Amino acid sequence: MRLQGEMIDRVVSARLTEGKLCLLRASRSGGPVRIEAVEALDLPADAESTATARKALGERGFLGLPTVLVLSSRRAFVCLHHPSVQERKALQQTIRYEVEKEMPMPVEGMALDFDYVGNGLNGSARVLIGAVSGEELRSQLEALRPLGLSPTQATLTGAAVGNAYNALGLTNGSGRTLGLHFGDGSVDVIRLKDGAIEEMRAVPAEEGSHGNGSGLPALVRSSVVEAGIWGDLDAACVSGPPEKAEAASVEVVRELGMPVLKPDWDGLDLSGLPEGDAALLKDKGLPLFGAAAEALGAGPATSLNLLDPARQASQWLSFLRRPLRAASLAFVILLALWSAVGVVRLYEAGHGQREAASELSALWTKLHPGARLPVDPGRSLKSELSAYVAYVTPAEGSRLPMLESLLSLTKPISSTAGGLPYQKIRTNREGVLVEGSLPDYVAVDALLKRLKEEGGFEPASPEMTSRSGAVSFVIQLRRAK
Repeated sequence: MRLQGEMIDRVVSARLTEGKLCLLRASRSGGPVRIEAVEALDLPADAESTATARKALGERGFLGLPTVLVLSSRRAFVCLHHPSVQERKALQQTIRYEVEKEMPMPVEGMALDFDYVGNGLNGSARVLIGAVSGEELRSQLEALRPLGLSPTQATLTGAAVGNAYNALGLTNGSGRTLGLHFGDGSVDVIRLKDGAIEEMRAVPAEEGSHGNGSGLPALVRSSVVEAGIWGDLDAACVSGPPEKAEAASVEVVRELGMPVLKPDWDGLDLSGLPEGDAALLKDKGLPLFGAAAEALGAGPATSLNLLDPARQASQWLSFLRRPLRAASLAFVILLALWSAVGVVRLYEAGHGQREAASELSALWTKLHPGARLPVDPGRSLKSELSAYVAYVTPAEGSRLPMLESLLSLTKPISSTAGGLPYQKIRTNREGVLVEGSLPDYVAVDALLKRLKEEGGFEPASPEMTSRSGAVSFVIQLRRAK
């Protein structure tokens, strides 16, 4: 599931397949999704070509936006599950244990998420579970990082294709639909009922098949035949590269005796999209479009996010670009800390210690995602609260220096490659601490200069570490006097 419920108006989706990277940038402001740009390139092999590619992606506007990574369903474990608990928060804590017996591999080390897709016969919830190797996910994230891409969400091609069918109106929001999407080396087979996924799998795309199954891999053809026998379909959709989709459509029509629907891009806003980008969209862009449409809130959607919650939180923070969002975040932090006062006092008074300890742990996790819980969280939160109170005490009328500092960081003081270079923003007694990465030391020096000249900060000497073709930095910022 997507970490944040807030609506975003512009997003990038990305997919890595066999050393190639495909990207799509889309936006939406209440109406149809607008496809702004599509790009395909080979992954660069050295530092120089990486820097060139990163600069080009920045110039085309692919950097500095919330990004959805689309992972192949072929390398994922997917199942439908009837959980023993119905409440979402409780299920988040138990889902790994519940699904372990259904998985053909150890759940340890797997990146896993779920989404509700309907109810079973007895009225209990039914969830779609997707899982991929944590190592595979980390490998793709590491491949994207030097290019300036830091995904905030990771989904699967099957879910993305289902979302694309919904967003393009192919499912009409009701009835049962069989979808076949031909991708790179595999076919995503999905069945949707009332727009929700009730089956999702990926099978190898066999090349050179002959006979009655020509154009359809055997396992895909079996799904089509089964659908024909049950006769419970209201529509069939075939998508992918036009030549593959056309050949498969002939077979599906013959087996089902019903028309086959194909993606119709005319309902989208493609104004200004170059001809080459439009051709790439129709050839390889359907999963990318589906992932972007889900993030933009277009149509009923299945939402998976295989990134761990700590990374989701830190990456989401990197994309606070609007002053309103920055101010909202600051107020949330302050409210959380003020609420911590009462909890800390309750804890110290010895009343309801178990409840207070639980609440303290929750507050600590919210304010420090991924950080180890201290031995005395009450004392640590109290110390931080003192620092916050000292820092936000209005110096002139109603001005709040901390809010002003956070707002300043959302101004266009970005790297030359495009996008905000921050991966984490924290406040402390001295001011604001920012962490992030840039291609080299020269870029860090340029950022320090912009923070001082444009942002109105006094940056301390940064801590810098060079690895994997990038420079990670930690900079303490004070407001200039």
